[in-house]
Amino acid sequence: MGYVQSLTHLFRVGAECSVSAAVEDKRFTPLKLTELLEIEIELSILSALKEIKNPLDIEIGSRGLLISHDARRGLLLPKVAVEHGWKQEQFLQQTCRKADL
Repeated sequence: MGYVQSLTHLFRVGAECSVSAAVEDKRFTPLKLTELLEIEIELSILSALKEIKNPLDIEIGSRGLLISHDARRGLLLPKVAVEHGWKQEQFLQQTCRKADL
């Protein structure tokens, strides 16, 4: 949950996304008040987007992927490929899958 580009301060985005993820994101059960002391908040700060032309230029572990076509968009953070042991092609495929492409 988050923004690719933000128009406001980082602390405000962090607060907005934390609240949205905790109670509004339909993919998850809303957070209960009794669970607040158990949660961890992780922020991933993205650098400026860089277009690539060749899938072999995908840098596993140092850059995430953003794929978009028309209204469809998929974003995976750099750590996702590392956690799953993906190579460039798998990372690209999974990002396209997230975008429903």
